[in-house]
Amino acid sequence: GEIATNEYMKHSQKNWIKFVRKLVVLYNDYLKREKQHLSQELRRFLKSTIEMIILARNTDFEQLCNEYSNGYTGWGISIIDNIEVYPKGLEKIFPIETKQLKERALKVLSAYFNSFSKILPNKILVGISFDYIGF
Repeated sequence: GEIATNEYMKHSQKNWIKFVRKLVVLYNDYLKREKQHLSQELRRFLKSTIEMIILARNTDFEQLCNEYSNGYTGWGISIIDNIEVYPKGLEKIFPIETKQLKERALKVLSAYFNSFSKILPNKILVGISFDYIGF
């Protein structure tokens, strides 16, 4: 965490978000040009950058996605700070990771619930279930 924080602090939050936006533009450009190897290498770099930002800021992927889009929810490409911003840009690049993250979180919560249910009296846990939690 300390290394990520030190690297992150070298630039402003706004500049990091701009950098992520530019990486997404470049990634999509490589995809359009059918440069699969370059797009996959850039995807790995983008993922490392995102993980560093999340770790340094103690935030989550969803929050970073919101900052990336700056609240934009339209269907077409938007321009923010003279950079193209794709709708759900990060979520589309990392759909499997997003789904896996949510599934892992649900499994962990469920495991904690099950271990607590063995310790705590039943009347405390009445009506609590993780079956309905929607991610």
